[in-house]
Amino acid sequence: PNGVLTGAQHITLAGTFAYVVTPNALVVVDLANPLAPQLVTSQPLRDGRASALQFRYLWVTDADGLKLFDVTDMRNPLPVPEATVPLQNA
Repeated sequence: PNGVLTGAQHITLAGTFAYVVTPNALVVVDLANPLAPQLVTSQPLRDGRASALQFRYLWVTDADGLKLFDVTDMRNPLPVPEATVPLQNA
C-alpha cells in the first residue's frame, strides 16, 4: 500500500513471511494466504540493499553497514543497534 514496496531490492523468505528490503525500509509481508498477502510492519533503512536469515537473526545491509534484526517474533523484527557493523557500501 502507498508504495511501501517501491524500489524493492531483495527478498528473504522464512516460513510464511517475506522480508523485503527497499531503499527506505525492511518490510514484513505475511504470505500465509498467498492470494492475499498482508503487509505486517516495516523498519526504516537508509538505502537498503540485501538481507540474509540465520536462525532467529536477519542481517540487512544498507548505507550504514551491516545491521542485525532479531526475528524471534517473525512478525516483528527488532533492531539490535549495538550489533551494527559500520561498512562503507555494504
